[in-house]
Amino acid sequence: MADWTPTDEGMPPEGVVVDAIGPAGGNLRLKWKGRLWLFADGSNYLYFTPTYWRLAGPTPERPGAAR
Repeated sequence: MADWTPTDEGMPPEGVVVDAIGPAGGNLRLKWKGRLWLFADGSNYLYFTPTYWRLAGPTPERPGAAR
């Protein structure tokens, strides 16, 4: 997990979509805005803080880089 950043060591740039790992181990696509974690589309915020994050890469559904 060399490219993953623990959230207790730092947060991503604001508004940038990232891949994240939740406390239960699930993978999420999120963005950090203000003091909230939002789903990548901005539709809702989370009631927990992910454990790790990294800049989002391409997915099978979206072959281009995440925005």
